[in-house]
Amino acid sequence: MASQNADDVASASRHDNRMSEIDEARKAALDAVVFDPAAQHARVEVCDTVSSALQTLGHSLWVGGWLFGEEWTRGLGIVVQMGGELAAGAVTLLRVGQHYPVAALVRQLIEVEYLAFTFAHDEPLAKSWLACSPEQLRKVFTPAQMRHRSGGRFRDGEYWTHCETGGHPHPRGAFMLPCHQGDDDPGPWQWGDLAQHLARLWDCIVDAVRGHQWHPLVDDLDASTVRPILKRWYSADPFAHGITLPAAPSS
Repeated sequence: MASQNADDVASASRHDNRMSEIDEARKAALDAVVFDPAAQHARVEVCDTVSSALQTLGHSLWVGGWLFGEEWTRGLGIVVQMGGELAAGAVTLLRVGQHYPVAALVRQLIEVEYLAFTFAHDEPLAKSWLACSPEQLRKVFTPAQMRHRSGGRFRDGEYWTHCETGGHPHPRGAFMLPCHQGDDDPGPWQWGDLAQHLARLWDCIVDAVRGHQWHPLVDDLDASTVRPILKRWYSADPFAHGITLPAAPSS
């Protein structure tokens, strides 16, 4: 019995060592992707370009909605402006290594993404957004309600991870703070994550204006400025195809 137990322990130890080697190999492969200079350049280019485009487009839509008395357009313009301001703030902070406030801004940007999706797929509901009372906003436009109406496009787990790392004061957000990161630099992950959310947000806006009088404005900006940058990113960076922000360590 003792010999059998020893064999079991040895077998378990070999298995653990093998799993450790596999995990290290996976981490090395992932690091090669995340820290690749060409991919990182493409991420930064997307974040710079789309944040600027959102600010420009949001202002135009808001002014146009106000001039023509279109509540839906005015509301979309405000949503797009909010996205642009959040993204520009995140870009500025990423450049100086302020990772924790970046996480907070990106969490809020995700909610802007939810709203943009609502404008694209539920025009009557979106049109009511500007006129909603605080009680109605809390009931109809909560993140959970908007995720539920997305039909599975937006995942609870993604939002909760962002809430833990930057949405609310949470122990797991500590790894975004100075001196808590060890050898891991969250910057390239955050650039990639921000680029993902900005690409998704931009696509929601393009969908939202399809069939509206404003679509030539968006189509021109998309074709001349945003889409070429997104295409370069898609070809240069695996992050563009679904790598997600890693879960925060538990301690």
